[in-house]
Amino acid sequence: MPSDTVPNCRFCLANDLLADTPLGENHAFYMLGSIDPELTTSVMIIPRQHSETPFDMTAEEWQ
Repeated sequence: MPSDTVPNCRFCLANDLLADTPLGENHAFYMLGSIDPELTTSVMIIPRQHSETPFDMTAEEWQ
C-alpha cells in the first residue's frame, strides 16, 4: 500500500534520514546525484510516495 513516509527509509524526505540534498524535484519525484565515483553523472529518481511496485504508482505520477 502506498504511503508518503516509511520510518526507516533512508530515501524519505520527511523522516530526516536522507543525507543528500535533492538536485531537482517535481510534485511526484525528486532526483539525487550518485555518490559512486565511477558514476559521477548518474542520478536516482525517487518517487515521493512509497509503493511496493511501480504498478502501484498513479497515472499522474507516470506523467
